[in-house]
Amino acid sequence: MDFQVVVLAGGTSEKLSPLVSKDVPKALLPVANRPVLSYVLDLLEASDLKDIIVVVEGQEAARLVGAWASSAYLDRLLVEVVAVPEDIGTAGALRAISRRLTANDVLVISGDLVTDVLPGSVAATHRRNGAAVTALLCSVPVSGPSDAASSGGKDKAKKPARLNIVGLDITRQFLLHIVSGTDVEKDVRVNKKKVRAVGEMEIRSDLMDAHLYAFKRTTLQDILEEKEAYRSIRLEVLPYLVRSQLRSSPSSGEGTTADEIGNATVPFNSHLQYLSQHRILAPSAFKKDLLSTGGTYRCCVYIASKNKYCHRLNSIQAYCDINRDVRISSFSKYQFICCNGVHLP
Repeated sequence: MDFQVVVLAGGTSEKLSPLVSKDVPKALLPVANRPVLSYVLDLLEASDLKDIIVVVEGQEAARLVGAWASSAYLDRLLVEVVAVPEDIGTAGALRAISRRLTANDVLVISGDLVTDVLPGSVAATHRRNGAAVTALLCSVPVSGPSDAASSGGKDKAKKPARLNIVGLDITRQFLLHIVSGTDVEKDVRVNKKKVRAVGEMEIRSDLMDAHLYAFKRTTLQDILEEKEAYRSIRLEVLPYLVRSQLRSSPSSGEGTTADEIGNATVPFNSHLQYLSQHRILAPSAFKKDLLSTGGTYRCCVYIASKNKYCHRLNSIQAYCDINRDVRISSFSKYQFICCNGVHLP
């Protein structure tokens, strides 16, 4: 499919201390007696995506991950482990290895993702739609969003769960609007031009960004070079693409009216765990074809079915939840380890 794969495997993590240390980097943290990174690599192998760059923060962590990968996936995958500086963010990590990217499209996946959604399905959707970016969206786990507030103590208990607010077209193929839970206030404002381009937009808050994206390589590299201050794919790169996709290109000859750049407002109660699905309608006379509006980018989504498992290991609670879930799921052939390291039958 002419895809390169970049796995962002992190390094050490304060959120997972003391489970993660200099001797046990995050990528090698055992989940059901196997490193968490192996779940992603096995899925990539199942999708016949074998040209893989694993990005690890810190030289020592990269050395440990490289030694494990070269042994575990010898003659199975072409895995190149690359060390990058610590605390540069996901966008910074991609920027650091940008020159190594040469394929037409790039699949970027978090190394702490445990899922049974095949990355090849996302890649195929991306290629079929000719998209600039395609994001995997999954149902929010029962235990709550993976990107839960990380502050400790009493403040953590008082804060509501952080949700992603996404806007989709009626076919649920195009990502028209996205707001991180950290930015959600009482109202969700949507550009009227987007609503008029599709006629009807569905607003959802029951979907989680799984941190698995397919990018058109040239688009990704251009943004990383142009937006040098961007540190996060989820919070900055993806929203930038979504905001830009309906801008008229210089050659289109179409102006933007004052009505089109106004906002439609949807009330939102940030203390509710889920926002009921809400639709914003535009008069049918104003409806346009999204694919012919002269937009700069096309942003798409692959929405996993509700029976698919999708969780990120980015907290102690998530570690316990995933170990429990893996034990009782199709991965049950592996032995379960609970948080304190005690082996259970």
